[in-house]
Amino acid sequence: MTAAETVTLRRAAAADADLVFAWRNDPFVLARGSTQRSVGAEEHRAWFAASLASAARQLWIASVGGAPAGLVRFDREPADAAVISVYLVERYCGRGLGVIAIKEASRLAFAAWPVEKIVAFVRTDNDGARRAFVRAGFASESVENTPDAHAALVLRR
Repeated sequence: MTAAETVTLRRAAAADADLVFAWRNDPFVLARGSTQRSVGAEEHRAWFAASLASAARQLWIASVGGAPAGLVRFDREPADAAVISVYLVERYCGRGLGVIAIKEASRLAFAAWPVEKIVAFVRTDNDGARRAFVRAGFASESVENTPDAHAALVLRR
């Protein structure tokens, strides 16, 4: 990895709404996502505004060499967990950059919340995401409410 491929994270802001909207509907991201459903502008705006206002959600913009490259989202669960969702746009995939983003974002989530674990629900046909989470220290574990056609991977504090 070169200096130009340095991964940084920053909190998402209202100004990121259009960028994240474009990513959410990108065919590469859609094909690998859990819902595999595009969203309309109004639905996205409402979701994004609610996400930024929520104390139970964190949105992070991942950048590579200063260029926006993807999103990391955490949803705080009622008990002792946070659920992570992450994607990078296609041109940044396959080089280990997602692993770095997952590790750093997880560190930030553990620092912000008194959770004991971070859970990733990865589609069973998404080998790249599974490998990235395992390389970031997550391990397969049985988790209640794991969606169909997904595997649960857990990182403990």
